[in-house]
Amino acid sequence: MSRKPVRKREPKKKQPQKKPGELPTFKSPAKTTWGKIVILIIAAAMVLIPLIGLIVMLATR
Repeated sequence: MSRKPVRKREPKKKQPQKKPGELPTFKSPAKTTWGKIVILIIAAAMVLIPLIGLIVMLATR
């Protein structure tokens, strides 16, 4: 049996110390795929719900 080469784990990068009271930074949701999907759903709802309400209101008149 041949032995596979052992992979050495890379040491974890230490994150810089944050000062107290400093706000955390977040990745913009518009840059992620899920963020784009959520933004599209919200924008579509903002446009479609009033239009559907208007159509229903005019149809039941």
